[in-house]
Amino acid sequence: MKKIMVLLLAVCMLASCGEDTATVSSGLEVYTGSGYMVQIPSTWTVVTDHSSVLPKPSNGDIELAVTSNETQNGFANNLLVLSQEMSTPTSSKEYSIVNNVGAEREYLNYTKLDTKDFTYSDGDAGLMYVFTAKYSESAPELTYIQTAKVCGATTGYFMTIALPLSTVDTAKYEAILKTFWCREESLGEEG
Repeated sequence: MKKIMVLLLAVCMLASCGEDTATVSSGLEVYTGSGYMVQIPSTWTVVTDHSSVLPKPSNGDIELAVTSNETQNGFANNLLVLSQEMSTPTSSKEYSIVNNVGAEREYLNYTKLDTKDFTYSDGDAGLMYVFTAKYSESAPELTYIQTAKVCGATTGYFMTIALPLSTVDTAKYEAILKTFWCREESLGEEG
């Protein structure tokens, strides 16, 4: 009987070797992208043909676009993840700072509401910005939550959640961004 228990334990350990693991929060599901994982609300929809719906970003590539099925004042909450290869290794916090400087320059009516230090679910230190702004003259003013995560020292992921101005408590949306996780192959590790 002991041999069977030891064998079962060994099989379980081998089956989990090399897998990316994260605790899934209630109401969220894991989305696995190229080099990363993030938990998204199970009621939100992944935009599969984002190149025909969204404009090409000035820097980086669109990795993920997700939208809420519920609209408020004609607007649906959404999450956008961009990726960019960086020539110089940097930290997630430093990459967040650089991206926020860009947001201050590029967005209209930029007003910073908060800057928050936090820890990603994988233990990496992060920095999150909450601000209101307009993406363009024709766009409505929105509340944005932005952060960035670096995987493998030179692959940067820039994340934005856009919400209606009427959203007072952003904590549950901030929690989504904190679930961003670098997959092992993007870190150059062997499983």
